[in-house]
Amino acid sequence: MNRRARTCFVGNLALSVNAKKLKKLFSKFGKVEKVWFRSVATQLESKIPARAQIIKGDLGDQKDNKNAYVLFTKKEDAVDAKTNLNQTVIDDKHIRVDIDLKEERLQNDYDCTIFIGNLPF
Repeated sequence: MNRRARTCFVGNLALSVNAKKLKKLFSKFGKVEKVWFRSVATQLESKIPARAQIIKGDLGDQKDNKNAYVLFTKKEDAVDAKTNLNQTVIDDKHIRVDIDLKEERLQNDYDCTIFIGNLPF
């Protein structure tokens, strides 16, 4: 099954939310395969790699939130999670939960996608 249709985007998460807490919350709607985070601000002037900073919890102060993705085993579970968890307050932040249901898209649309990094927050 299309992985994109089974994946929830979770935006505006507090920095205090970890993978265990997020998985527990989303598991109420079905089996969660994987949870991963994106858009975590790190210290700009540090000589420590960003991944190590994130693991240590040595985060930057450029922003106070992060994004995550939650991958379910079934598409229906992702839809239920979106319906029930969008705009839920977790650690004093209203989270945004969304999924991509446009299955007519190509499975891998890397030919029409670009990544732009190193932008200031």
